[in-house]
Amino acid sequence: CERGNEWAAALSLLAELLEKAVLGVTTGNAAISAAESAEQWQVALAILTEMDRSNLQLDLISFNSEISACGKGRRWRMALALLREARTRSLGEDRIGVNVGISASGTTGGWELSVALLQAMPDARLVPDATSFGSAISTCAK
Repeated sequence: CERGNEWAAALSLLAELLEKAVLGVTTGNAAISAAESAEQWQVALAILTEMDRSNLQLDLISFNSEISACGKGRRWRMALALLREARTRSLGEDRIGVNVGISASGTTGGWELSVALLQAMPDARLVPDATSFGSAISTCAK
């Protein structure tokens, strides 16, 4: 379905399998990741929504994959909302998600927000790495 660009059919099949409890969170995460790789943020969001509706226990991988998809789709507000949602669900946050948030917020020239996310990492007990700093620096250069 991915190669043929048959996203609607793939989503319908995924929804049916989720409803029947045939698929778990790992398969759903793989589907989100596939949509993210194909730069289909809307499809990735639909999968995440369907997983949540099917009462699957979403995890940080679920959210990080969708945050990345939103970043590639230049939907930085949605990416940041997903970071907040992960916190609200007590999933916490990890460096991967924050790094993607830093990159995503910079896609539209939001360097101030990127720097703020970087500066807030220690408050969340996250240690910035080379990707964190590189992403923030890159957004400042835009």
